[in-house]
Amino acid sequence: MEVGKWFRIRYQNFVNDTYNRRHLRVDSSSMVRCIMSAQCFLYGFYPAVGEQIWLENEEWQPIPVYVIPKEDDNVSNGKFGRLEEK
Repeated sequence: MEVGKWFRIRYQNFVNDTYNRRHLRVDSSSMVRCIMSAQCFLYGFYPAVGEQIWLENEEWQPIPVYVIPKEDDNVSNGKFGRLEEK
């Protein structure tokens, strides 16, 4: 969460103040630690404000994290940056 807050401050002039599903899609590998890291980052990066607050006294809001199937994940399967052989 703290990393998300840090990035929010650093890039506040480049990103929307509030989460918008049409402007952001978050993908993660299927490893649980990666999904949890994405969720924690988003908690800090896009805290719920205004109309996005759905739980009183809570800044967290649900933001989807899409899981890439292991066989399609070019980062965790070691194919990142490599050209596929034909």
